[in-house]
Amino acid sequence: MAEHVALGEVVGVDLEPTMIERAIAIAGERHAEKVRFQVAEILELPFPDNSFDAVFSSAMLEHLADPVQALREIFRVLKPEGLIGVASTDWVEPLISPADDAVTGFFELIERGFNHNGGSLNRGRHLRVMLEQAGFKITEFSAAYSNAGTSERVRTTVEGYVQWIESWPLFDQAVELGWLDRGSLEGIVAGLKQWSQRPDAFLSTTNCRGVGQKQ
Repeated sequence: MAEHVALGEVVGVDLEPTMIERAIAIAGERHAEKVRFQVAEILELPFPDNSFDAVFSSAMLEHLADPVQALREIFRVLKPEGLIGVASTDWVEPLISPADDAVTGFFELIERGFNHNGGSLNRGRHLRVMLEQAGFKITEFSAAYSNAGTSERVRTTVEGYVQWIESWPLFDQAVELGWLDRGSLEGIVAGLKQWSQRPDAFLSTTNCRGVGQKQ
């Protein structure tokens, strides 16, 4: 984004210090100018009212118990006539072909984990309503499918899912809570890998995108 806003400053925020460290490293590798990063809580941003011309958020509202409150906080720090752009997943009905229990089980398990922690990966269709509730005037709204339509894309996508299972505390938490045992979780991993090797495998998920303006 900094590359597209040559005359302005870009500020990146995240709750996790490790993500900020990673962002700083990437910015250094790309020699990005007029960009800075800081740890911040989206529900209590450390910026004055009317600070920014535009705010962009992707895959953040999914983690929150009160996404509308987060959008209201963004509304606060935007200048009058400022713009917000938001992308949010909606995985309630992924397109999976051929049908597979392991792939379906992965989507059900990750949504259950998000629900347990107050979030949801299935809110995208409600993004327009949430933006309006936060006070924004909607200027654009659409939904699009991601398309893992080639064998290589399918394998890459599933590899990402497997990495999540192996690294996210959410999945260890699922075992600790008794939703499934370790063997069943390993079975989902094995099933995902096996399904991704099928030459006819296809997977697509929905992403909703909205642009709103502060009036």
